[in-house]
Amino acid sequence: MAVITRNLSAPLISERNRWIVDTLGELLNVSGGVPIRSTIDADHEVDIAPVTCFDSTGKVLIKTGQTLTCDIEQSGAGGLDTGAVAALTWYAVFVVLNVQTRQVVALFSLSRDAPTLPQGYRYFRRVGWFRTDSSANLLDLRTLSSGRERVISYEYVSRLQGQRITSGITVPNSPTNIALDCSVAAPPGVRRLHCWLSTKTFPATTLFLLYFWPDGSAVALGTVLSVTGQDSTEAAPIIRDFTLPFHLPENRLMRATGFSAGDLGNIRNLDPIYFVDEL
Repeated sequence: MAVITRNLSAPLISERNRWIVDTLGELLNVSGGVPIRSTIDADHEVDIAPVTCFDSTGKVLIKTGQTLTCDIEQSGAGGLDTGAVAALTWYAVFVVLNVQTRQVVALFSLSRDAPTLPQGYRYFRRVGWFRTDSSANLLDLRTLSSGRERVISYEYVSRLQGQRITSGITVPNSPTNIALDCSVAAPPGVRRLHCWLSTKTFPATTLFLLYFWPDGSAVALGTVLSVTGQDSTEAAPIIRDFTLPFHLPENRLMRATGFSAGDLGNIRNLDPIYFVDEL
C-alpha cells in the first residue's frame, strides 16, 4: 500500500490560492456600486458607481467598468422594474446582468430580494436603497460604505419630516407603552437603525426614561435612555442619539415604555440618522 506523506511545515494553501480565496471573499462582500442621486435629475435618477460582486446566489460574477444610471420614472432596464413610482415608498436598487450579452444595467424595485427582471436578464444583486418623499421624489440618502454592509444616512434634517418616527408624545409619571412605526425610517430587513431623540423635561430634577424593544417581543430587551439634571424647552430640547441594539422585526414596529419621575416628560421628536443594510 502506498503511503502518502505531507510536509507539515508547508502551508495548507499556497500564496496563489490564498490570493484567489481572498479575492473571492472580496467579491462576495461587494466592492463598489455605491448609488447616489444624479446631478442631472436628483429627484428621479441615481448613478451607481462601478461594481464588482457575485449575484444574489453567489455563483455569477457581475462587474461594471462604468457608472450606471437608473431613472425611477422609466420602466424596465435602467428604471423601475414594474408599476409607477409612488410617494413615501422604499425602493431597492439593483445591478442586473444579461448572461447572453453580458450587459449590466441598474434597476429600482419594491422588492428587497426578488425584483421583476427585464427580458434577457437573469442575475442580480442589491446595492442600496432609496425612499420617495410626499411628491414621489427621491430623498437625499447617502450610502457611506461600499462593502457588503451598507451604512445609509439621511443627509438633511429638513427633509426628515416625512420620515419622523414620532413627535409630541407626553410621557406621564407611570410607565406608558408607546407604539413606534419605523417603516418610515428604514426599509424591510435592515440590520440596525440609529436615531436621535429630542426631549423636553421640566424641571431640572426630572428623570425621564425610555426603554425600546421590538414589537411582539415577550421580554423588553432594548435600549434604555435617561435624561436628568437639566432643564430643556421646545426651543432648546435635550438631544440623545442611540443605536437600537437589536435587528428590527420584519414589520419594523417597535415599542417603548416611557416613564417620567417627577413632572411630565415629552418626546419632541424621534428621527432617524442612518440605518445599516447587509447586502
